[in-house]
Amino acid sequence: MKRLLLASLFTAIGCAISPATHAAPIFSPDRHADLHAQIYLGDTPMATTYGRGTVTAPADTATLNYTFSRYDYSYGYSDPSATAEVSNFSLDDRDQILAFFVAQGIPPEQIDLDLNPYDLYVTLEISNPDQASLLALEDATRQFTEADGSFYFTNSYSTCSIEEFTPLEMEARLKAIADSRARIDAMASAVGARVGSILSMIEVHGYMTTSSSCNAPDGGIGVPEVTIELGVMTSFELIN
Repeated sequence: MKRLLLASLFTAIGCAISPATHAAPIFSPDRHADLHAQIYLGDTPMATTYGRGTVTAPADTATLNYTFSRYDYSYGYSDPSATAEVSNFSLDDRDQILAFFVAQGIPPEQIDLDLNPYDLYVTLEISNPDQASLLALEDATRQFTEADGSFYFTNSYSTCSIEEFTPLEMEARLKAIADSRARIDAMASAVGARVGSILSMIEVHGYMTTSSSCNAPDGGIGVPEVTIELGVMTSFELIN
């Protein structure tokens, strides 16, 4: 039987065609079998390709992590304020910072404070976040610390997350299957074959995170989004 081999790496399309019953992975030059493509040699014509599905959804919750310090770490320990006698954070300091965030409209049960001698770590849970509100809160926090003058706002970072993950996972899976079928159709058309039934399907996780940094789409100030990706490696029968 005439054998037909048509292969491409995952970085280009991620597919392989041949008469097949035996599979062997395609290795990258450094011998890592991570290209999501296979060459099949044997008596059953089939085509195998990788399909990818990506889904983006608005974030449900933003988790903000703020650090307040007695030291101004931006100057390092060469700054006189870093080597002078520095008082510990007190419970009064903690209560003052808590009151500030409550005044910003954040419920006390969504505020967590971790106090150590020279630093106070604050975790805030913000429901239905938007980038403009998050930036406004950070600006207000900087103004608050500058006005107080007894401690510094030294660090901040945020993560945005979604709670109902399963529907998004299913949507990404269906997109990945549709993507693999479209690639197979193109491959079969190129060699004058018809696509038969699915012989096998393997799910390949890309990134399935339920959280990401709180950046609005296209760098704007809208609602932050969380993106997930899921892939499938699918083998289809080819009919000559």
